[in-house]
Amino acid sequence: SAVDGHFYAEGLGGKVRVEEDKTGGGGGSGGLIAYLPDGSVQQFGMDSGSREETAKGVYRWRLGRVVDLLGHKSVFVWEKNPSGRTFLKKVSYGGAATAGAQHEVALGYERLSGAGCPESWRRSLPNPGYRIPVP
Repeated sequence: SAVDGHFYAEGLGGKVRVEEDKTGGGGGSGGLIAYLPDGSVQQFGMDSGSREETAKGVYRWRLGRVVDLLGHKSVFVWEKNPSGRTFLKKVSYGGAATAGAQHEVALGYERLSGAGCPESWRRSLPNPGYRIPVP
């Protein structure tokens, strides 16, 4: 934590200020807001679908919204499957922050199985952000 009470990521070309979202913007609370040097704002963990937590607290905040300096907005929607694993469900993008999205991508997932799929892949997929081992 810096003198001003905010957090700054180390090792980046410019400073990224990260602070707790105490207002609950985006419909949730307990998220993080990152202010980037280019003027864009990124919100993480905006709702329970984009946060991973245990009894000890939150340990993962997923990207929920990005707004650039010109007001262009991208929104990421996360959903937990019946086993409790979280997957990216939808991305909406294009258009101004005050208008609806111009484009939307809906993602679907299916379980991998069969002889052509290594056992290590079946255990780990689908899981966005997981590094897939290359045989």
